[in-house]
Amino acid sequence: MGGLFGICGLKVDAVKYYLTRIAKQCEKINRMIDLRVTQNSGVGVVTFLSRLQVSRCIYNQDFYDLVQKKCSLEDKRFWNVYNWKISKAPSQSEIIWENFFKNEYESNFKSLVLLTLLLAVCIVLVTPLILV
Repeated sequence: MGGLFGICGLKVDAVKYYLTRIAKQCEKINRMIDLRVTQNSGVGVVTFLSRLQVSRCIYNQDFYDLVQKKCSLEDKRFWNVYNWKISKAPSQSEIIWENFFKNEYESNFKSLVLLTLLLAVCIVLVTPLILV
């Protein structure tokens, strides 16, 4: 393995080599999963048995009243209960799961960089070249 076009490289057993690479990738995946479990994504999921329960939770004050009665003041502050917004979830096919745990600032920064590069390319293409 390695070398230039497979020449002059170190010879290894392919099965062992790829098994170690797979093991390393599995470790990375497990670390990422553990990190996601510890991060707060700001999204919670609740399932209901019927549509009646959904409408009661969304359109009535029953849920907020229940939270007010059952949670202590410290729990309300810790869980940031006052900023909860309850709404129906989109279907799973409409959710971009890769973006689920991404930071808003990171995506805004990437968009800004992309727009800046696009603007620079447009300026270069539109500006006439002056040959001296």
